[in-house]
Amino acid sequence: MTPEIPVGKIARRLQIAPTAKTARILERRPESPGQHGIRRSTKKSVYGEQLIEKQKLRFQYMISEKVLRRAYMVAQKKKGNTGENLVRFLDRRLDATVFRSGIVNSTLAARQLISHGHIQINGKKVDKPSFQTSVTDMIFLSPKSQNFPFIKEGLRDATPVSYINLDREKAIITRAEDPTRETIPVDCKEQMVVEWYSR
Repeated sequence: MTPEIPVGKIARRLQIAPTAKTARILERRPESPGQHGIRRSTKKSVYGEQLIEKQKLRFQYMISEKVLRRAYMVAQKKKGNTGENLVRFLDRRLDATVFRSGIVNSTLAARQLISHGHIQINGKKVDKPSFQTSVTDMIFLSPKSQNFPFIKEGLRDATPVSYINLDREKAIITRAEDPTRETIPVDCKEQMVVEWYSR
């Protein structure tokens, strides 16, 4: 996905709000886009429900179909529940980790910060948003990025999720633990995504 994607329209269609901005959009216009809004009497098929759940997962991580399919293949090879493995794998992405720290207001903003070379991990610059973070990693914001007004505001006002630690003074992000599925703030029936790819 790219910044040009109409995130507000997609949020209304999928009825999810992964960011504060989309939450405000849903609060203001809760109905689905279109002349008549959502047709509540329409019963979705199993195929349709699986498709919606896949789209919801893609939207919340702002990833392409190719990236999601690749993540599914990785999750499938791991021990344990494939659906939970999938969500946990996606949430360890560097862009997701930076977003979960609360210093930026969207995954896309985190991705831009990373792609422009403003993130270091354990002293080395990393410009790949898909980089898999771990509890041993120390994620640093570059000195230049710390002067950006939105980063200063983010460091001051950030509310990290429970499994992310943020050192506001040193601008360092770390993962406190490898989270369980229940603690990851993703609205998705991931088992339906697994069933979609298992067809």
